[in-house]
Amino acid sequence: MPYTTTGTLAATPPFDFLKSLNFINGFGPMAGEQRIAGRSLTRAVMLGAQPVAFTLAAQGSPDAPELAYTLFADQPIVPPTQRAAEDRASFFLSLNDDLRPFYALAEADDVFAPIVKQLWG
Repeated sequence: MPYTTTGTLAATPPFDFLKSLNFINGFGPMAGEQRIAGRSLTRAVMLGAQPVAFTLAAQGSPDAPELAYTLFADQPIVPPTQRAAEDRASFFLSLNDDLRPFYALAEADDVFAPIVKQLWG
């Protein structure tokens, strides 16, 4: 693919990319829809009539999680296409979901709190 562009996506903390990768890797209905290699994920999407692949890798800190991305396409990646790819990747990993209110409620539940602690992020 001759065209690429890079950028970063912010995630609403807490966010643990490795836990997301482990879930995706073990979720049978999604088998074969993406490639996980080490600590990165590559997935292809259609944005209008343009196929675009993206690779994501974690960077940042637990308090300010970010994902670095690279987009790949066989046509130029114009700004609207880049924004659409960013939106698709963010939605795919729920990067904008704020789970803090849910976690606060779960801490008060004696049965559920240990499960949430194990899956935090």
